[in-house]
Amino acid sequence: GNLTTYAYPHIVKDYEFGKGQKTLVKYTILLQAIIGVFVVGFIAVGKNSVSLLFERKNFTSEDVYIVYICTARFITGQLVIVGRDLIFRFFYAAEDIVSTVKNSVIASVSNILLSITLSQILGLYGIVIGTVCSGFISY
Repeated sequence: GNLTTYAYPHIVKDYEFGKGQKTLVKYTILLQAIIGVFVVGFIAVGKNSVSLLFERKNFTSEDVYIVYICTARFITGQLVIVGRDLIFRFFYAAEDIVSTVKNSVIASVSNILLSITLSQILGLYGIVIGTVCSGFISY
């Protein structure tokens, strides 16, 4: 979120000069590269990190594994979410709020439906997968 907030003023300024799409592409590539590094880093050291943070008296290694898998699935979806958020910023720069509201409603409804449906099949994992899939739908 903070990264897209940094990019927004640049997108607005360049949109006014007719270079908004180039700036959007530039920041999308940059921010997805940054998020990509976090994804790879988390997958590389994530389970040990989660274990260090959470594995205590009431939190077993099985619980740590569940948190790790859910977080890995969720953080992988952030690659798409950062691109979507930048596209939203581009629409805001164009003063088109209606498109983003419609998209948000569709994403929210799909998130609810997918998460409820998949949670019946996959349990907790289904909620995470439903959330990530609704991000793809929104994108």
